[in-house]
Amino acid sequence: MSDSLTIDLNDDLKAQIDALSSADGVSAADWVRRAIEAHVFIRRFRSVREEMLRSLDERGIQLTDEDVFKMVS
Repeated sequence: MSDSLTIDLNDDLKAQIDALSSADGVSAADWVRRAIEAHVFIRRFRSVREEMLRSLDERGIQLTDEDVFKMVS
């Protein structure tokens, strides 16, 4: 299932989206869809990250992003 969403863009933003979508070889609609999907992913990731850091903090575990990256490399 999919829904449509209509938004108003000023001329400058529309021109930028058109240029970026053209450079990426996709339609403006696809480019905007991908941008929204990426933004939603980042927001969800940050929310989960904050929740995990809070949980670790409650257990007295202090980790930095650098600590985590060292674990996976």
